[in-house]
Amino acid sequence: MAKHALRKWIAGALVGAAAMSGVAVGAGSAEAKIDSGWYTIQWYEYGILPMPVQPAKVVGNTLIGNPTGFLPWDMSRMKIRPTRHGGVASSAPDPVSEWTLRIDFKKTPYGYKGMLFEFGVIVGDVYLRKVHKKH
Repeated sequence: MAKHALRKWIAGALVGAAAMSGVAVGAGSAEAKIDSGWYTIQWYEYGILPMPVQPAKVVGNTLIGNPTGFLPWDMSRMKIRPTRHGGVASSAPDPVSEWTLRIDFKKTPYGYKGMLFEFGVIVGDVYLRKVHKKH
């Protein structure tokens, strides 16, 4: 009986030690980040002609660009909240702003593809393609 209790105690200690070391080793961030640099951006709102391809730039957690193509390229700034697969861009990083207008970006081989939401409804796609310099 004592042998069984000792084995049980050792097994519990090993499992506990493994769990503790796993927590300590795996405690890093599970978030990705949209890489800084120059991009082209194009918005496709469902039922509307696609917007023209425009230059855009990511600086830190800010997406700078202009989706309309009629104003200077750097008129719009959206804050990016990093997520596991890319980021969520909105006018401000709060739940109300994200509900009003947001883009959920996911990493792709060419850059990022985003689903465009307005008031919680998917209304289009946004493509962010990495380029080496400003167009």
